[in-house]
Amino acid sequence: MTGLDSRQFWRYSFATACVARWLAGRARQDGELAFMVGLLHGIGQFAMRSSMPQHMKRIDESAHPLQAQRALVERETLGFDHAEVGEQLARQWRFPEDIARGVGNTPRPLAAQPPSTVAAVVHLAAWRARVEVLGATGEELPASYPSAVAASLAVDKAWVRDLAAMGEMPDGGDAMPAIAELTAGFDEMIVGDRAAHG
Repeated sequence: MTGLDSRQFWRYSFATACVARWLAGRARQDGELAFMVGLLHGIGQFAMRSSMPQHMKRIDESAHPLQAQRALVERETLGFDHAEVGEQLARQWRFPEDIARGVGNTPRPLAAQPPSTVAAVVHLAAWRARVEVLGATGEELPASYPSAVAASLAVDKAWVRDLAAMGEMPDGGDAMPAIAELTAGFDEMIVGDRAAHG
């Protein structure tokens, strides 16, 4: 699909889902709900790329498909974003309302009325997956950390090993396992699927 690396997108989405399930456990939330919303939170981009490829191509020039500000650029340009489209798709597909709302509120979880805790979990998980998939390092990590969203979940920064390694916090605590551990087998599944359909 033009402008979107499908393999990178699904690696990011699956990583988001796995991190969201892990974080949900720490925030005393439903891990399976967080996993589903994490997996689907970006699905609206596919529909938008199919129905308006030229608009999406122009938006790609301003914001990478996985960047945190992507939804904002879409709203400024089109008046709506992929999360809203994804929410409508989830409703059309008859997903439960908490999944649909979670998808729609992920870019702006603190603005949701009523508040969507699952969207906050997925928003934070998407940040961590984005760091991994896009290779953010150094000063980008603490600068991009969604502190307000983490605070709304009462999640301490100690879960992010990379920030601990940079001296942003004391080492130790309840750090999340490496994303490769959480997503073990995913790359093999994609490679195996490509080989089967190659």
